[in-house]
Amino acid sequence: MSTARYWEEVLTMECGMLAETSQECGFSQSGDKMVLRFLRALICCVVCILSSAAVHACFYSSYSFSAKSPKRTNLDDLLYDRLLAEEKERGGSQFFVREAKELSREYPTKRSDPAFLNDYAYVTYMSGNLMEALRIWEEARKIAPDDYQTLCNLATAFHLQGKFDEAISLLTQATKLRPNFRYGAEELHIRLLEHLKKQREDPLYITRELLLPELTPAWQKRRDPPNRFEAENLPKDLKQGLTELLKQFPKSGDTWFVLALLLESSKDYHRARLAYQKALKTGCGQSEALHSYMKKYVAFEESRNPIHYVGRMFLGAFILTLVVFFGARLWNLLRDVIDDIRETRER
Repeated sequence: MSTARYWEEVLTMECGMLAETSQECGFSQSGDKMVLRFLRALICCVVCILSSAAVHACFYSSYSFSAKSPKRTNLDDLLYDRLLAEEKERGGSQFFVREAKELSREYPTKRSDPAFLNDYAYVTYMSGNLMEALRIWEEARKIAPDDYQTLCNLATAFHLQGKFDEAISLLTQATKLRPNFRYGAEELHIRLLEHLKKQREDPLYITRELLLPELTPAWQKRRDPPNRFEAENLPKDLKQGLTELLKQFPKSGDTWFVLALLLESSKDYHRARLAYQKALKTGCGQSEALHSYMKKYVAFEESRNPIHYVGRMFLGAFILTLVVFFGARLWNLLRDVIDDIRETRER
């Protein structure tokens, strides 16, 4: 059982015990509901915090994605976990352990090459040694203080350590060097770090505000699906930027949630459903409200399924055929009965 799941069960059990205690003490039913709602929200926050400790992240390197000519990330590859499948094909951590040993032999002669150091730091991190990877990235930064990929990689490493201020400082420097690179993914990374900072200061913050606060009203004012809205001053390539960010942090539930909201609003309903499911699976601040919303959303999305639509058409045609066939037979039978009655009266 994962740490997050363990604490979720513990806190849920505590909620039940508190509810029983409140009833024994004669608290009002409305008061019980308020307490339980607060505790459910607290559970969501704690689970999100604990889940974020096990962050899966990508770095700029020749092994993952290049800072020179990165490929546009396909959202479907993320939704269907194709990128994770590629990592498994490599052989997991053992592959990176072997690569780290190989690069360690070249290290004495290539330690002045920032690109080599970034690769060496990355495989060192992927083989399970974050602290040594940090040392190598810091060494690369001393050699080339304005190297974009070194700044971003070191910022991501600080992110994983929970050093959000240091990470924001490095990313701010990097985004000045290459603004809107990868559809603004690093600018969005800064927004994610600011979101995490506020969550640390106030665990209930993520139940009130989304990763992008400008989208919070669109969620709070939602009705039954589909949730369509017009948001002003959003970046042109925001959906692709969030996709690029999720390639770096595929377990960021709050990022998945915001992307799902935008996909739903742009009528990309099936991908929105998959993204909402990712948000629930990885844990997001809106998990409690999203659980209720998803029941309606799944029903709405399935009602638009072409297979279901064609099935309903065939069913409707079949019922109409039955009605016409048996209706004609019934009408003929009724007419014969009426004719018999007339003949009987005439006699």
